[in-house]
Amino acid sequence: INPSLLKVFKRNFENFQQVDDFIEKESNKLKKEAFSEGKYKIDIINKYDDVIVSEFLSNIIFENLKTEPEKIHINAVMQLLSEDKVIDLPGGKIKSYNNSLYFPKKRNNIKMKSIDLGKNKISNNKTLILTKTNKTKAQLSLNQMNSYMDFEKVKFPLYVRSRKPKDKIKIAPRNVTKSLKQLFVENKIPVENRGEIVLLFDNDDNLIYVEKIGVSELVKIDSNTNKMIKIKFEVLDG
Repeated sequence: INPSLLKVFKRNFENFQQVDDFIEKESNKLKKEAFSEGKYKIDIINKYDDVIVSEFLSNIIFENLKTEPEKIHINAVMQLLSEDKVIDLPGGKIKSYNNSLYFPKKRNNIKMKSIDLGKNKISNNKTLILTKTNKTKAQLSLNQMNSYMDFEKVKFPLYVRSRKPKDKIKIAPRNVTKSLKQLFVENKIPVENRGEIVLLFDNDDNLIYVEKIGVSELVKIDSNTNKMIKIKFEVLDG
């Protein structure tokens, strides 16, 4: 082999190596700048060159999903930097929302389970607490009323389960029956979190309470209420 060709090859190789080192260095810099509270700030990501961003995305996908992304995946994720959406990747999902890019945690749907007064473990990190109490003399706010049921209107035994396509409820005091999907959209509950929302049913299979939304007209407290059931959750992080 011509020695001069070897020198050219070596010089070009060193140049390529320097470029790779620079891209990796900038990618790591971007990661540190953009990362905050488990998410990556999109406005910061967009300040960098596409080559740096591509390397950055490849690295965080591998770190979070433990899979080596292909170019088609990187190109798809690049779209998330300009619009809010969720993309399925090998090993999981990546989502952009409200100027943040992140990997939604995998959630388990609520399993069907009988519910009693007192503490009821719903999942590894969530406990539902139902407490029987006398009606308070103080005026309850609308938010507070959404956490109480009229004891005498509740038909025991109760149970929880995950949602089904045709589930509906008339939320007090709106007096309008809506599907769960409509209510989730109105209350801006992310799609990936909907399966873990607690739904409480009575003995007649009526949906009487939806976590984060409220109680049904069937069990709402009113001027004739004497005893109430207070609804409370204990949620552990993680």
